[in-house]
Amino acid sequence: MDKTVKFLGFKIYTRLFDDHKYKESFFGGLFTKTLHFKNLFLIYRLFGIKCCRVEFHLGNKYANFKFFRFYTGKSSSFLLQLVASFVRQKFDFDKLDIIALFTKSGETFLLLSHLEKYMQISNISNPVFISTSEYYRYLISMFYPQARFLKVPNIFFELQISPIKKQVLKDGITRYFNFLPHSHFVDLESKLCQGEQKNFVTEVKNTLNLQSPIYKKPTILNNSVNNAILKMHTLSLNAKFIFISPEAKSNLSVSPEFWIKLSKAFLIQGYDVVFNVMANSECNSYGKTCFLQIDEARYVASKAECVIGVRSGFLDVVGNSAKEIHAIYKSFTNRYELKDLESSIVIDAFSLTYLPDMENTKVYEYDAESLKEKEILELVIKRILHKEHKTKL
Repeated sequence: MDKTVKFLGFKIYTRLFDDHKYKESFFGGLFTKTLHFKNLFLIYRLFGIKCCRVEFHLGNKYANFKFFRFYTGKSSSFLLQLVASFVRQKFDFDKLDIIALFTKSGETFLLLSHLEKYMQISNISNPVFISTSEYYRYLISMFYPQARFLKVPNIFFELQISPIKKQVLKDGITRYFNFLPHSHFVDLESKLCQGEQKNFVTEVKNTLNLQSPIYKKPTILNNSVNNAILKMHTLSLNAKFIFISPEAKSNLSVSPEFWIKLSKAFLIQGYDVVFNVMANSECNSYGKTCFLQIDEARYVASKAECVIGVRSGFLDVVGNSAKEIHAIYKSFTNRYELKDLESSIVIDAFSLTYLPDMENTKVYEYDAESLKEKEILELVIKRILHKEHKTKL
């Protein structure tokens, strides 16, 4: 929120805050500090001359002067106060609860489905959900359609590195919650690397520290259903169609040739093939595609003959809405503090069968590092067209 302090009519302090920058000015501009959200830099100026630049990187702050650079501490305290001010610009209530969603889409979807009991215990009644991506607005709408959501600048993703899960801020009336910080994933994958038998659903519940969590079933708003139906109509889809998701952030990719051959096999049999992709590529060159919000994609998945995809958070979201899922598992790649995970570990720890309410969804899972792509291709086609019933290879 903007603020001005005067002494004898002279401005001794000014604070300006909008969607693009945060700026404090002292003694009429003799000394200023400005944070441009887009650049992730905090610039200090004395008499208009830049004297220091502070960078934010992986939860740390670094001060850069002309000839040297040094570490100045963790960034979480500064960013927590800043994000609270940012949210209060839009929602200025006496008591404010902020729930940060900076984690992966699959775990976020799982978190939202089990959050209700924790909110009751913590007396959270009307929170503001925040994320750096508009995508999460549509995840939230499936569980809390009346909830308030605010997309915040990318700099606040730095808070995900902090292990802070709950904190009351300095004003005493603002609470910040990040239920699944980065440390949750580091702990889980470290245990998996050490040979411990863990699964991602149980570990989310353990991090929430809920003995008997309440499962909240997702629902799709009527407006989103209507949008999805209109988009399906625009694509002129056959009654029988396959929904394919070839992209993933953690999993290694499957070759474009695999998706092309898969598409052709079903097109020959009279199926339409619909791809869920961020951008057109060789993978979806024989299929149909359109932009779908994640709740719309869940509806489309419920109408498909089956969903086929590389294991990703998208499959968690469409999971129990689909009639049938074919999930392809490859190794997880090195991701900052998260090390490589072999596909055999990934398929055991992140199986879709651990998800709640999957009783009416047939799940077939493939380890792409023990089977060749050609073998997986043949199995997927045979199972869908001839309805064989083995579930895991």
